[in-house]
Amino acid sequence: MTEPLSIVAMPGGEACLLYGSAYLELLRGLTGFEDALLHVNCLGRGDSACLWRTALAEVYE
Repeated sequence: MTEPLSIVAMPGGEACLLYGSAYLELLRGLTGFEDALLHVNCLGRGDSACLWRTALAEVYE
């Protein structure tokens, strides 16, 4: 898709929160993932595509 409906409807990238939350819940449910999901690139910020990466969550005591 060259111009996703989510970017047309919310060009600032707000819809990416919905996608990111859905991806994170799928990871948690299917694999037990409990770390962080970072949205490093975003069409709404002018990047060529949206990109999410996983990262280890820091443990605070």
